[in-house]
Amino acid sequence: MDVIHINSYYPSSSLYKNFENALMEKDVQITTFVAVNKSNMIDGNKSDLSHIHIKGLFNNFDRFLFYRKQHKIYKYFRENFQMKRSTILHAHSLFTNGYIAYRNYLENNTPYIVAVRNTDLNLFFSKMIHLRRLGVRILKHAKKIIFISEPYKNTVLNKYVSEKIRDTIEKKSKVIPNGIDSYWFENKHKPRKLNSSEIRLLFIGRINDSKNILNLIKATDILIEQGYDIKLDVVGEKVSLDIFNEIENNDYLFYKGILNKQELLKLYRQNDIFVLPSKRETFGLVYPEAMSQGLPVIYTKNQGFDKQLPDGLVGYPVLSSNPEDIANKIVQVKKHYNIMSTNSIDYVDKFDWNLIAEEYKDIYLSTIY
Repeated sequence: MDVIHINSYYPSSSLYKNFENALMEKDVQITTFVAVNKSNMIDGNKSDLSHIHIKGLFNNFDRFLFYRKQHKIYKYFRENFQMKRSTILHAHSLFTNGYIAYRNYLENNTPYIVAVRNTDLNLFFSKMIHLRRLGVRILKHAKKIIFISEPYKNTVLNKYVSEKIRDTIEKKSKVIPNGIDSYWFENKHKPRKLNSSEIRLLFIGRINDSKNILNLIKATDILIEQGYDIKLDVVGEKVSLDIFNEIENNDYLFYKGILNKQELLKLYRQNDIFVLPSKRETFGLVYPEAMSQGLPVIYTKNQGFDKQLPDGLVGYPVLSSNPEDIANKIVQVKKHYNIMSTNSIDYVDKFDWNLIAEEYKDIYLSTIY
């Protein structure tokens, strides 16, 4: 069994390296094809790993012409990758990477599995109406479809897939979360107790509109007006200076900058509740990272982390546009803090790459045999 990963997102996140390492430890043979913008093809893109094949294949203009860009990528893929009878393709997104797997399937009948990402749902399906039928065709011919979360699966099935083929698509769909770095399991903390009258909140994410820190600030103000003693630590890149300037003068807010994982570990342990009410979130590795340190989590309803675990087990989903809901759920976590902290430690193993890789290996085997 030879698995070719088609993954244009590989350079942007270390999670893919962790995922592949876990697969290779289970004797899965992997080659990873990464198509990037020619202008980004610098030394930093060149991997020293023999199984990674990175190539600059399109330019800035091509990015606005989907089929022009994809034809260039597929032409190179077809000329440089040989399909064996035992080959499986794993496309790490539905449109950008799934198109390559789908074209190859039409020419070579090579089976493929495909993942559905945030950009597939909130950009391609939502805004690029002319590509919706293509997305459904890619789903229809995939052997397996991987969703990061249950809400994403339900949205695609109920909004974009016709009733005629909905059952067929659903039967081959599976929800598998991303995993977190082994560092967090090696340094798993013990359950916490909320003894102080002060509630220490932690936000980790880019300071921009998408991560929704302004509504978290409004929720914090509501809690302070209700008499709660709140401290809010904020970690992340200042992408929007306008938003940062709007929040920085709150005397309960402490901006920590950008931290490495050792520094984050200490900060997790200094806080009580992790709150990230993003407007859009594919998954959010910071939620299980926080869980590994005993922090209950507040996450966004119908986004990537929602339904990974039952509501109220390790935290609560919130309406990201509703500061009152965010404030109320923080109070609910405070009421049930000790059991939620214990549950966070107990259930974080769901996000262990070793367990997730075993699921994928089973999928690969079932796809080819």
